[in-house]
Amino acid sequence: MGILTAAQALDNSESSVLPTLFPVIKASLALSLSSLGVMLVCSKIAAALFSPFWLWLARRWNRKGVLVVCTGVWGAWGIAAGFSHNFTMLLVCTSILAVGTAGASALITSIFADLFDDAMRGRAIGYMFGATALVSALVGPMLGHLADIDGGWRIGFWLLGGVNMLAGAAVLIWFRDPGVGASQAVVASPATGKAAPAWRDALVLFRIPTFSVMLVSRLLAGQLLVMSFGVVYLTQVYGFPNRTASIVIAPTGIGYLLGTIGGAVIFDRMHKAWPDFGRVAFLQIMQIVFGVMAFLGTQFNWGSIYVFCGFFFMMGCALGALPGANRPIVMAVVPPRLRSLAFVILIAIVESLSWAAYNAGAGWFGDRYGLKSVFIVVVVGLVLVNGALLTVLYRTYPRDVARMQNTLTENGRGQVR
Repeated sequence: MGILTAAQALDNSESSVLPTLFPVIKASLALSLSSLGVMLVCSKIAAALFSPFWLWLARRWNRKGVLVVCTGVWGAWGIAAGFSHNFTMLLVCTSILAVGTAGASALITSIFADLFDDAMRGRAIGYMFGATALVSALVGPMLGHLADIDGGWRIGFWLLGGVNMLAGAAVLIWFRDPGVGASQAVVASPATGKAAPAWRDALVLFRIPTFSVMLVSRLLAGQLLVMSFGVVYLTQVYGFPNRTASIVIAPTGIGYLLGTIGGAVIFDRMHKAWPDFGRVAFLQIMQIVFGVMAFLGTQFNWGSIYVFCGFFFMMGCALGALPGANRPIVMAVVPPRLRSLAFVILIAIVESLSWAAYNAGAGWFGDRYGLKSVFIVVVVGLVLVNGALLTVLYRTYPRDVARMQNTLTENGRGQVR
């Protein structure tokens, strides 16, 4: 668990260099605000297009080997990004870098499902994302200080790219894959996972109502924009210097950490108390809380950066609680052998494409109508709509869980046949 958590945290930190230091990258390479949107969009589209390749390779080869490539070998592209001397080179490097990050994220999530049973998954996922938030909280302000150094953004890419390569070496030396379905009590022995899944298996996933609802929910995940445009928003809308605006990264990360750990504990207790709807209720409440905090924290000029830090902290708490809730919901309704495919579709494809659309729209509409208008529609409005959509899960989730458990019991290996 520790090795996978470290790899996830470092992958996430490497991708944060661009949005955190974009104001100085913008000045260094003479870019426009929409350039950030273009780079983030291309990164997400690249991740969505190539994520199925990582799944295919993991099935043909093995998950450990693919993780080593995604985390360690791919860190070289982070180092290459630091040598960029124009927009095109930076665009190419960050897009290729995102391909490896997306593959690692989907595989790590599916491996966690094999490491922990249903009762422990909420806390395990929560702790993993909590550690990721802690690393981000520490790295964010450090990256902000690099803005004061001539060419400091290059150092940021070089440092995190190098550390990511060390994480890949750690996966190679110490990680042991438990096998597909290892945590399921009804599985006689873990599957090796080497058989490539037929793409008709995607149709099996789409016939699971809860999974389909979760896909739509990820499309409405407007809160993703805060992670990529939060610092830029404070500099563009309220006039804070880059170094000052980057201060909010720390409280956001700390809030995310507390949200993942504290939220995971509450999430598991709600599930234990109300197995049929506890998880759904928690996820819905956190969506609504985030929407309210985003409205208060982005639509009013509070003057002091420390007031904004308070609201970003609360947004971080709500945001941090979400991964530990939505991942176990998907794990509970999807058979073990289809979970890697499920998370490739959910995270690497759907989430990546929706994030790409939001970032492209934020850059384009932000240049024309202002980021404040973009945030009220996407970060506040769509998030509240998302919370309302989750009401459907109160009906579909209990039935899908029961259906999946019956399937596991009948075939004895946790596979759809």
